[in-house]
Amino acid sequence: MTENLPAKPTPQKIAARNRSARGRVSGRLKAAIEFMVWRGDKRGDAAAAAGLQDDSLRRALKKRHVMAAYLAECEILRKSGRARRIHRLEELSEQNSNMQAAVNANRALENMAEDAAAAAGIVRPAGMLIVVVDGAGRPLPVQPVQPAPRVIELTANTEDDAAE
Repeated sequence: MTENLPAKPTPQKIAARNRSARGRVSGRLKAAIEFMVWRGDKRGDAAAAAGLQDDSLRRALKKRHVMAAYLAECEILRKSGRARRIHRLEELSEQNSNMQAAVNANRALENMAEDAAAAAGIVRPAGMLIVVVDGAGRPLPVQPVQPAPRVIELTANTEDDAAE
């Protein structure tokens, strides 16, 4: 009897063990992206720490799904620091040694609410809103303003006819 021993894996299969699946970011590529975002490593250092070549990581970042994963991690990092930034602005606004910094911190805190509303799609129109009310204080219905009709009269030019 002959025994069926498992075939020895090919070099390609060995190399593909830690590779990301097509259209996905996992393994060493994901680790390199996390090193760049969360540790602040340069691309070459992040690639080396994850076991990749710098050129491989550079080529991977040219692919849409890899860049989307990178940008998503960056957005998470930006949003995760928001609470800490708010506390820091509060500290700056309450200090007395640099009054310009305090004014700017207060301005930034006030603008944060407007920025959040704009991000949520709530837009406040600029300018003033004039509401016309009747004697009881009820707003009058809005009537659209229509432009006056334009009348263009065509008249025959008698001088041109006479010259011919």
